[in-house]
Amino acid sequence: MRKSVFIAAVVLCLTSLAAAQDPGYYCIYGNRDGSTIDVYINSFLDLKIWAVTPPDGDCIGGIQNPLASDNSYIAERFAGGVFPPLENWDANFTPPDTESQPGYTSMTLFASGSSGPPPSIPLCTDGDTICIAYFNMRTANDSSLIGQTVCPFPPWGSYLTLWINISGTYTYIPDVTFSCLYFVDYLAGDANGSGDVSGADVTYMVNYCKGFGPPPDPIFAGDANGDCLANGMDVVYLIVYFRGGPAPFLGNCHNNPFRPPEITK
Repeated sequence: MRKSVFIAAVVLCLTSLAAAQDPGYYCIYGNRDGSTIDVYINSFLDLKIWAVTPPDGDCIGGIQNPLASDNSYIAERFAGGVFPPLENWDANFTPPDTESQPGYTSMTLFASGSSGPPPSIPLCTDGDTICIAYFNMRTANDSSLIGQTVCPFPPWGSYLTLWINISGTYTYIPDVTFSCLYFVDYLAGDANGSGDVSGADVTYMVNYCKGFGPPPDPIFAGDANGDCLANGMDVVYLIVYFRGGPAPFLGNCHNNPFRPPEITK
């Protein structure tokens, strides 16, 4: 009940104030620089929300961040999570809304520092770009998407992206950027192309790095640590992974020029 009242209050407040787009306030959905994100089909994706406020501008005490996504590319949407300073705010992700626009589903993150538990820390980045939250979703299970770049997050939502200052007297419309998605046809760390990541990939990468074997095909399949290089660091990463470390993950490698094997070893 408390969060329902909170959402209604935020919507009423944000939509009743005079809103204007102001320089220095930016919101990025996806990569920090707005670049394309490499993804698999039928896989989970945490789409990050980045925020920028100007050094001489108002601090933010409440946000309304909607995200619409094309049903052709995003199969399911789930609640996300928040990072500082929103961890100390009252935050809520609305359930997926399929009725606002045909073919799209939207969700919205509402968060208010004034209604959260103390100490309430305002959103002030002083010109820096910080990650404040993420939406969780699953991509479509459609193999025809492999090798394609799609842009499933249009600049549209049930409401505008709106931020309110800490005094509650002004609403900002930040300049919003959305990353596109690129669907890859390889598994990160699967250097030998077997379809899974195993100890054989360690052997394959050792042979490649020592010049005894061919490079992974594609080369980025040998990139286990997401730095878009296939080299000895990926061998170390795989060994640590098999000992309980983090799993291999995709870098945004299709945006990077191919680097010859002699440079990456």
